[in-house]
Amino acid sequence: MDSLTTTSVSTAAGDGDHTPTTPTTIITHTLRLIQDDNHDPYSKIEAAKEIRRLTKTSQRCRRQFSDAIVPLVSMLRSPSIEAKAAALLALLNLAVQDETNKISIVDAGALEPIVTFLHLGNLNLQEHATASLATLSATLVKRSTIGASGAIPFLVELLGHGNTPQVKMDAIMALCNLSSEPPNLALILQSHPIPYLVNILKSSKKSSKISERCTSLLESLVGFEEGRVSLTSEEGGVLAVVEVLERGSPQNREHADFWSLQFKEPQTLRRKHTHCCDYYESLRTRDQSSSPTRSRTSCAILYRRSKGRSKMGMQSRCWQIWFK
Repeated sequence: MDSLTTTSVSTAAGDGDHTPTTPTTIITHTLRLIQDDNHDPYSKIEAAKEIRRLTKTSQRCRRQFSDAIVPLVSMLRSPSIEAKAAALLALLNLAVQDETNKISIVDAGALEPIVTFLHLGNLNLQEHATASLATLSATLVKRSTIGASGAIPFLVELLGHGNTPQVKMDAIMALCNLSSEPPNLALILQSHPIPYLVNILKSSKKSSKISERCTSLLESLVGFEEGRVSLTSEEGGVLAVVEVLERGSPQNREHADFWSLQFKEPQTLRRKHTHCCDYYESLRTRDQSSSPTRSRTSCAILYRRSKGRSKMGMQSRCWQIWFK
């Protein structure tokens, strides 16, 4: 759904249709240039740029230029970097808020070159390709196809090594969309994204959109034992959950509450009880009588106070209480 992929890149189209009606002659001429292989490559590049411009804010133009999808996809395989970029940006705008165009772009064979751009080494193409996958993955009917294209490991890699925050945001959005399909979720888990997600949570505002996307993806991943073990073994991983609960948006706090239900006395957090355990257990019991959230928050505060003070027994018991 486009609510998850409202193209965060500057090339993306906005909501609604704010462009005056484009003369049919301009559309016809531009289509002829992009479809005619007899024209010189420069003319096709200029036609692709014109399509991108006209479809940036106009839903009507996206429909009128749907016949340009096949030749634009062919341009993705051009040896010219400029042609690749022009075609990819035009396709990106054509896909925004247009389910039919999304499906047509995938069916025309765009995924193979787009996935190649993720690891080609050209940072601009990499950024545009990531945004394209975030947009294309919004259509439910093509998520399995996108997952099978080989894109997932590269998207996960971009979580840790993307050259801009925007690339990381688009990669998370694409992965969140793709994770709705069980085979895709398994592929995401196999690519070991949790260390990257934890690092993003640590470095982002807990109420930010990127933090919200991270918690959404983590919610799916911790449904598996492997995901739970990865989160609890990652330094600062569980603490990131507490900080989301304490300072995140209401949506983030909903995700954090879900996580707490997934961890029920995990073996990885068991430690020998200290003499303080009975006190913390009584604190949890007391607080739960008034508010489950208050109980979890008390445990979180105790954990943060004990952090770095060689009180591992105290910390582990807090988390055993948290995840009961």
